[in-house]
Amino acid sequence: MTSVSIIAAAPVTVATLESLLLESSHVTGYILIALLLLSSGVGAPVPEDIPLLIGGWLCALEQASLAVMLPLAWIFVLAGDCVLYLLGRWYGHHVPRLPGLRRVLT
Repeated sequence: MTSVSIIAAAPVTVATLESLLLESSHVTGYILIALLLLSSGVGAPVPEDIPLLIGGWLCALEQASLAVMLPLAWIFVLAGDCVLYLLGRWYGHHVPRLPGLRRVLT
């Protein structure tokens, strides 16, 4: 079983994440997917494929609606890309030196 450590917290296993997603409300899955897609678009070291696969998995288990998940995923992938583009347009090559983004950008 694979485990992931979160800062200042106990190790989180895949089973823990699965139970969190399946036992929580339907809105939690949408929020999680949206935040992961937005953060990966901005440059966090999370590939966009992982949240998209999780969203598809939730739809397959009927924990989320495909009619809601598809536009949500499309909007937040584009939003993350637009945020990173606008940061580059406004700050240019200084973006990696911005406070808060130094550790996030890959």
